[in-house]
Amino acid sequence: MRGWVKAALPLFWAVAATAAQAAGIAAVTPRGDVAQVRQVTVTFSEAVVPLGDLRGADPMVIDCRGPAPKGSGRWIKERGWV
Repeated sequence: MRGWVKAALPLFWAVAATAAQAAGIAAVTPRGDVAQVRQVTVTFSEAVVPLGDLRGADPMVIDCRGPAPKGSGRWIKERGWV
C-alpha cells in the first residue's frame, strides 16, 4: 500500500471541491508515503453536514493503485470525515 495516499490526493481534492460545495479542505492525513494506512482523515474548512446529522454522503472516494483498504467512510463531526 506504500504511496497510495500520495497518488490519491489529487482525486481527494477534485471530489471534495465538488461535494463540499463552498467548503475547502483544511487537512488530509496521513501525508506522504505510508507503509500501512489504517485511516484517512479529511478536515474541511467549514461545516459540510448539519450539526448532529452525521449520516451525510461520503464527500470523496478512495482510489488506490493497489488493493484499496477495507472499510467505509463516516462523518465524525460536521467538518470531519474518516
